[in-house]
Amino acid sequence: AAALELLADKPDYAAAYDEKGHILRQTGRYAEAVAAYTRSLEEFDDDDSTVVNPALCHAHLGNAAAALADLAEARSIHIDEGYARPAVLYDIACVCALLGDVPAGLAALAEAMEKGFDDTDLLEGDPDLDTLRQNPQFPALLREVKGG
Repeated sequence: AAALELLADKPDYAAAYDEKGHILRQTGRYAEAVAAYTRSLEEFDDDDSTVVNPALCHAHLGNAAAALADLAEARSIHIDEGYARPAVLYDIACVCALLGDVPAGLAALAEAMEKGFDDTDLLEGDPDLDTLRQNPQFPALLREVKGG
């Protein structure tokens, strides 16, 4: 509701579109979320997390080509320059898992953990990671995050 109020007052406020995208994505309205994220990117196009969010939606919609294009863009913003936020790498792992690319998903997840991602609740419960959890390498990654 706050995001919608901001959009009514400031229709060019990128953060409100990004928040609207999050709300829509969390409620399974992926196509609408992509539109909100796209509008956010029109105003603020150099944020890796904003770019990776449409990839998650496209992956949920089964649009692998669009998801992979979004991932390539997210990587080009910061990751290829040697900088990557752990949460963005985690989201990349989610996209890879949703697309069935388990090796790439595990690699992104391991990199996220190396950079400090340690949210065990997400690792154990995020349905986006279901295909990764089925891989025999996943328990070792989880143990590493838990410190043992």
